[in-house]
Amino acid sequence: MRRRSGKRVRAFMWNRVVEFMTSREHEGLPQQVIAKRLGMSLPMLRDYLSDELWAEVARRRSGVVNVEELTLVDRAMLERAKEGSVAAAKLIYARLGGVPVEDEVPSLEELEVELGKLKGK
Repeated sequence: MRRRSGKRVRAFMWNRVVEFMTSREHEGLPQQVIAKRLGMSLPMLRDYLSDELWAEVARRRSGVVNVEELTLVDRAMLERAKEGSVAAAKLIYARLGGVPVEDEVPSLEELEVELGKLKGK
């Protein structure tokens, strides 16, 4: 177990960071708040957030859900996006790797034209 800087880490602290980052408790919190809750400085937290740590977080999170559940969630999210939920659409695009280039709208005027087309359907 190593930090981003290459320094070896104490197993206790590494596990604490992994457990916190695996929990829902950290979601939406700035790193400064996370560091404070873990009792470490912001630079130290950032040093701990290595590729190795994120791989362990992903491994632990993947054990919580199964493929069938994710399929149901994806279908529900797609339905919400089709109904006009911008938040749902953003999540879907994030899972797919971003907005397709051909779907990007370069200006507000073009967006209004596209909206008009959709309302006319």
